[in-house]
Amino acid sequence: MSDPESTSEELKLVSKFAGEAFGTDNVRTVFAGASEDNVERADRVIVLIGPAGTGKSTLIDCMCNYFYGATLKSHTRYKIADEIFDQTTPIKTIIKYVFNQTNMPYRPIVIDTPGIGSESGVQTDAEISEMLTSFLVQSHRVVIHAIGFVLKYSDSRVSLKREAQIKEKGRVFEESL
Repeated sequence: MSDPESTSEELKLVSKFAGEAFGTDNVRTVFAGASEDNVERADRVIVLIGPAGTGKSTLIDCMCNYFYGATLKSHTRYKIADEIFDQTTPIKTIIKYVFNQTNMPYRPIVIDTPGIGSESGVQTDAEISEMLTSFLVQSHRVVIHAIGFVLKYSDSRVSLKREAQIKEKGRVFEESL
């Protein structure tokens, strides 16, 4: 019996990073595919919320593959969320991924929020809520089409504390929906 790993072809990992911009509102914008879209089309905005380490960045990379047409049979995989930036890049900030030149009939925008309920103490949940509220106020023309709550697959139950944290972050977005 042959080893399936020895007969399978290596997947080519391609970065879709096309540039970044920093706003005064503590929001980092990352452009995927190109710095501008090649077609005029409506935006579709998805916000991801969840604790640190739950896989929000992995989910964003999966979305990137979908937006650019990678399939299970493709020999190429795309990534955008785990790019390494220089020392001036803030670690705990809102990151807005703008996917230009995709296969979609709209321009996908995914907003990655800092992890809630982090044990590291880098930022408190109150500071993160304040950051999200400020972002929404400054982005008053942005329409949010979906909010995704990302949790670890190994967490079979959500603790009361975690549930309260998620509800608190969800309330921040009520007026934007």
